[in-house]
Amino acid sequence: MSVSPAPTAVLLGMRASGKSTVGALLATALGAVFHDLDDLALECCPESDVASVFRDRGESAWRDAETRALETGLAFPGSILALGGGAPMVPAIERRLNDARREGHVVVFWLDASDEILAGRIGTHDRDRPPLLEDEARRPLDPLEECRRLRTNRGETYERLSDHLIDASATTSQVVREILDTDTLATGEHT
Repeated sequence: MSVSPAPTAVLLGMRASGKSTVGALLATALGAVFHDLDDLALECCPESDVASVFRDRGESAWRDAETRALETGLAFPGSILALGGGAPMVPAIERRLNDARREGHVVVFWLDASDEILAGRIGTHDRDRPPLLEDEARRPLDPLEECRRLRTNRGETYERLSDHLIDASATTSQVVREILDTDTLATGEHT
């Protein structure tokens, strides 16, 4: 009889859904390692922050770095991995996550909250990050409109990739509890 390693918990969702905060708390609760894909991807880049990669080399360079970094993040069974909001939109990342799900190596949690809640968080907590989208006049979109447009572009992919939809409008401790209550992150099954 052998014990399979626990799956990696992958957290995806829109900007300000709490992926990094929840991921760190979840890792503490499980005694697991936490990785943020943004941090892992930055290790593949000469720039010191995501905004500089976008500015200096463009979004495709960032998405390439995320794709390479995903393998590092998935190399730790039983760990917690928070993805950047746009990472699941990269076809290679979506394929790799689906393969890992089929193999039972990952469980994907979509942390979701209403656009209004996310926009409020962006407006109060996320001032260090530049807006992701611009209007036709190249002015940054307000956070609510940005959330609406990104949800339209990303929602279907998030739904396809996720094993569990988690209400991220709750407190972080409630979100962690909801994830733990799925009973999908046990220390492994007997085979």
